[in-house]
Amino acid sequence: MEFDYIVAGAGSAGCAVASRLTENPKVAVLVVEAGPRDANPLFRMPKGFAKLMARPEYTWNFPVAYADRRMRGEVWQRGKVLGGSSAINGMIYNRGNQADFDHLAELGNPDWGWDTMLAAYKSMEDNAFGASPTRGAGGPLHVSPFGHADPVCDRIIEAGARIGLEAMADCNESDAPPTIMASAPPRWDRATMP
Repeated sequence: MEFDYIVAGAGSAGCAVASRLTENPKVAVLVVEAGPRDANPLFRMPKGFAKLMARPEYTWNFPVAYADRRMRGEVWQRGKVLGGSSAINGMIYNRGNQADFDHLAELGNPDWGWDTMLAAYKSMEDNAFGASPTRGAGGPLHVSPFGHADPVCDRIIEAGARIGLEAMADCNESDAPPTIMASAPPRWDRATMP
């Protein structure tokens, strides 16, 4: 069999590239993935990925050593499964930061600026909150909030609001850095803590 393109990796980028290439019916594309299908039910559970991270059949484990030997090294994990790293990210959808994309444009890559990237994100999204200046609707990628958030997460968000941080329903709604409201935060002592 012959192919016009071979895409290495069936993660978010590889699958998107393959999909776009196959919009032309005359193009034959082969997608190659080193790992298995994402058939394990833990891939469909927001916290299930934690149990899969240590399994080498699902993850690439890249040790990272720091130049400063006093700092402890880490292992960076990437998905080795159909869906790539998106399959092991805890079902979180978080777009890149506006300032990072604009910096790429400043470095001479004008097609990577935020306005271009935002249009691309919006075209692929089907956001449960509906279309807005920063969200898309009707695209192939369904984005929705957790149906039943962990109560601990709710308490963390409430604590942030108590010190003046703005709570947002959609973490991709704004790239503005966190700001604390002008009023003084409440005093934290045992009497005021939940």
